[in-house]
Amino acid sequence: MLVIPGMLTRNPNLIGKLGALALPALQRLLARGRRDTQAWPGIDAWLLERFCVERQEDWPSAPFALLGEGKAPGDACWAHAEPVSLRADRDRLLLADAALLKIQADEARAMVATIEGHFGEALRLTVAAPERWYARLATPPRGETTPLAAVAGNQITPGQGAMGWHVLMNEMQMLLHEHPLNQAREARGELPLNGIWLWGAGKLAPASTQFKSMAGGHPLALGLARHAGIAARALPASAGRWVSSVASQGIHVCVHDGLLAAANQGDFTLWLDTLARLEHDWFAPLHEALEAGRIGMVTLSLGGARTLASIETIRQDLRRFWRRPQPLDRTLDEQADAASGREHDGKATES
Repeated sequence: MLVIPGMLTRNPNLIGKLGALALPALQRLLARGRRDTQAWPGIDAWLLERFCVERQEDWPSAPFALLGEGKAPGDACWAHAEPVSLRADRDRLLLADAALLKIQADEARAMVATIEGHFGEALRLTVAAPERWYARLATPPRGETTPLAAVAGNQITPGQGAMGWHVLMNEMQMLLHEHPLNQAREARGELPLNGIWLWGAGKLAPASTQFKSMAGGHPLALGLARHAGIAARALPASAGRWVSSVASQGIHVCVHDGLLAAANQGDFTLWLDTLARLEHDWFAPLHEALEAGRIGMVTLSLGGARTLASIETIRQDLRRFWRRPQPLDRTLDEQADAASGREHDGKATES
């Protein structure tokens, strides 16, 4: 199973460009497989559900992601503490995530020192990478948070999330607003690091799954795999290497989030380039391995903002020559999938 969040799109500019693309392996798999459409809660909630992790007040992605980073969360409560840039635009507040900030390691250390100096033991930060931080909270606020992917590049709606979390984030925003490093960043024409987005809070909990192995660069996926006791591997360079690395039968999963990162940045050129690389490195080798009988099934799980399309293809399906490949502006349009799902009472299966 190859899971690709951010592959279904609602962006009209992208959809217009998809119609001119020719990605033959992907298009054959989409045309000849069996397509199922359902509601998509986002990659983090989806992974936690697939590993049978119970929801706490929030979906507890942070402690499992921290485990995937090679850290030990223990029995503390953790939240993602994502460094962001906030900008007021008339009556709106816009958020840019860390991918656009290009944070240096020394900047991260200085900002963390400022925050920890203010909060003391009530809030301690772990920097897994300059763009990925985690907060250990002695007394976490109550209520549900909003994942960063739901707000990155977008307007923040007033009241989005629980009030206690917003009070805490506002306090950190005031600490960072006049920080000397931000003044230096703005003097260089860079976005300021003037906010921390907290989300995905909770504690480690039991996890189990039917999957045999997990591969990818997504910390949550790797942390869940390790906690559940299955094999966890870094993202392979290609599907060929992935297939050769798994010897046992069963469901082997790879999470590739390159398209999601490009979508969150609003970089449509990068999104299209990443899709072309996926064709060469992933879709074509998977199609070839299926055709040769080296694997029994290919499942593509393609996520959008609110919709998941899963396409299952077995070797015999490749002979359904009457099912001709369709233009990608039809098959990767999330709104078309969502409409298909509504017509079938929220779930559409194409055979």
